[in-house]
Amino acid sequence: MRLSSFNVAAMLFMLTIGIGLGALMFRNTPEMSATADPPPAPAVSVSSPVVVPSPDKAGGPEVKGSDPSQYVAVIFARQSADIVARSEGRLEAVYVNLGDRLKPGDVIARSESRSIAQQVQMEEAVLRSAQAEQRNAEAELKDAESRYRRRDQLWASGLISQEDLASAKVQIERAETRLEVAQARVAEQMARIEETKESLANTVVTAAFAGTVAARYLDSGATVRSGTPIISLIKSEDLWVRFAIPEAQQTAMSIGSLIRFQADGVTVVIPGVIEYVSPALTTISQEFLAEARLRVPAFLLEQIKPGASGIVSLATSATRGL
Repeated sequence: MRLSSFNVAAMLFMLTIGIGLGALMFRNTPEMSATADPPPAPAVSVSSPVVVPSPDKAGGPEVKGSDPSQYVAVIFARQSADIVARSEGRLEAVYVNLGDRLKPGDVIARSESRSIAQQVQMEEAVLRSAQAEQRNAEAELKDAESRYRRRDQLWASGLISQEDLASAKVQIERAETRLEVAQARVAEQMARIEETKESLANTVVTAAFAGTVAARYLDSGATVRSGTPIISLIKSEDLWVRFAIPEAQQTAMSIGSLIRFQADGVTVVIPGVIEYVSPALTTISQEFLAEARLRVPAFLLEQIKPGASGIVSLATSATRGL
């Protein structure tokens, strides 16, 4: 069967369209897209590097303790103690405040004492009664001894029997026993009074040594037990510094070495002498701990306080006659 010319033309047209569509589809496949040029990357802004200026050694500030021959030290008072209540009760009054200077025996506080004072009065009354019994026993003993002497003379004259004389002897022994009991009661009561009076004295808290009040823990009306701290007292005239010495400097900073100490905020240099050095290195810092006694001038005592810090250095130009 022959195909007409129209049919042949239609088939050629359809073939041309198919080839064109196939080429278009082949061009849009992933393999072909991978060969395409990548889009340009976005621009990334790069900041300029931060320049840290090096410290000016000539004009920079001086840092205390940076010198290897200088050591940071802390001031402390060698003699310090908490003054505590010596009896149980309520504080009637606290007479001192922070910074007060006290002498040995100065009254610091007073606890409630009325009940203890009444107990002393009652025990003294019991003592007077026991003393009266003792005097009565002493009189009975004297009377028994007098009767015995008279009976002894009568027995020697044959006027009384041996039994009457023995009875008089027994009366003396009984009187001696009653006197011993009375004396024991008096001694016991006197011991009780001494104990109660000591409790009464303990209601008054006094300074054990001359010093300055560093802390006040309680006020009037507080309830305390024996041993409760009331104030902290320090001997501010006896000031020391504690500092650490590197192992390499131990020889130079030994016991007896003279030091110079400058407290923070104070321009005056204070002399001192090392009194104690630990025999072993500390576990963490591998340093020796040292303690030096300061010779603080009187006009600086108000400025140099325990707990403050400063710098210690070796007094190379001083003599050991400090």
